[in-house]
Amino acid sequence: MAKTFLLALTSPSNLFYHARTMMRGKKYLAFLVLFLIPLLSSAQSAKSELQSTQAELQVEFGIDSLERKYYRPDLTFAWLPGKEKKDLLFAEFRYYESLNSQLQGAVDLWLNVGYKRQLPGRLQLEARLNHFCRHLTSWDNPSVLDLNEVIGRLWLEEEKYKLGLGFGGYLGKEKGYDNLLVFNFEIKNFLTSEISFESEFKWVNFDELLHEVGFSFALNESTELFIRNARYYQSKNTTYIGIRLKSEAENEKYVDNFKLITGIYPFDDLYKLGVEANYKLAFFKTPQRRFFLDIDFFSPILSGEDFLATFWPDKMVYRVRGEYEKKFGQDLHVSIYASYNVDLPVDKDLPFRSNLGAGLIFRNQPDFDKPEKVIRYELAAGYNFKLDYDVGVKLGMNTRKKDLANAGWNFLYQSNSEKYLVDFRVFADIGHEVSVRPFVGLKTEKYVQGREPSSESRLIVGIGFYKWF
Repeated sequence: MAKTFLLALTSPSNLFYHARTMMRGKKYLAFLVLFLIPLLSSAQSAKSELQSTQAELQVEFGIDSLERKYYRPDLTFAWLPGKEKKDLLFAEFRYYESLNSQLQGAVDLWLNVGYKRQLPGRLQLEARLNHFCRHLTSWDNPSVLDLNEVIGRLWLEEEKYKLGLGFGGYLGKEKGYDNLLVFNFEIKNFLTSEISFESEFKWVNFDELLHEVGFSFALNESTELFIRNARYYQSKNTTYIGIRLKSEAENEKYVDNFKLITGIYPFDDLYKLGVEANYKLAFFKTPQRRFFLDIDFFSPILSGEDFLATFWPDKMVYRVRGEYEKKFGQDLHVSIYASYNVDLPVDKDLPFRSNLGAGLIFRNQPDFDKPEKVIRYELAAGYNFKLDYDVGVKLGMNTRKKDLANAGWNFLYQSNSEKYLVDFRVFADIGHEVSVRPFVGLKTEKYVQGREPSSESRLIVGIGFYKWF
């Protein structure tokens, strides 16, 4: 915790003890590895002609055959090192969420990493590790399903179809999972130019067959209707119907930007890291006004016995905010907003907490996180129908260098009648197509009512990935 860190600084013996503890613990090994990532990114950015970075967002909203609300965001980051662009490194963060009217349901979290190599012709060789775990919101879940798929796969990609065949197995302590055979088949422009077909089959232990089979119907370049039938690990056969938005479209694009941030809490006993994600969907956009949905997600990950063993969330916190924004002059953007916030306990038989608010926002640029201006601000104030009021302040300052990394800081303050949050971070901003942002900061959260009064201050060190379109 932060107090332990300060105590260590005041005593040489304490400093030596905590340094030795850090070197021995696997938790702090991961802490050091995290620091190496921005160093490597910085070295690569100095040779930007040898590196290409890509980022994509795909998000689905819908309902399933069990009459549950369905939500599936999928964030992908990829790097193409070298001059020939034959190698591709990628990381994927996605989760499948199906909730009933009481916001109870399953959340399938996937964290995937892998490598692809372009072979002669239209063949690709892929190696990947897929980490999967299933959690339940507002339900007691004493046994979390936790799997690690290791797959080697050969792809054949033609203009109108794509085939994949892979074989692998499982890592981890989950019993009963040994071998895995994977088959993929996709068709573009199936019957007509607007319809596509996608499928994936997993043959587990050459005994149990899992599948994901569906059709999509394109409305424009970035928007599709879909229908999918699927059977996942230890789940019933289920059909999903909904709408899908994609960021990779060149025109008719609604995804304005997105970000994914991971931060480690190096001296905290309860949480080992936190995961933040955010994306904006912009509609009716002109130079003078826009309407957009700003969707936030945050989940603190419990410490557990070993840093690298499990990554189980304590809760899932969402904020969905709709804004109608008008521009006045060069530097003032004014928004009317309505915001819905929900806190979902995970693997615990506790009800969800939610609140609704509305108010005004003043900012000096369209997106606070983008380092466009040297000084950035965003001021929000409104009425909360359950917590009396909402107040938010964002302040930021940064350099604006074209060829070198930008340096800066962000300050966040949020409060209502239940709690307040203060978050201060110093960062470096690296990259062009995708902004890579290592940071260090201090986060304080205090409940003043509604729960037993408490205050927590946490040192946070992490890295963020940002993409603007």
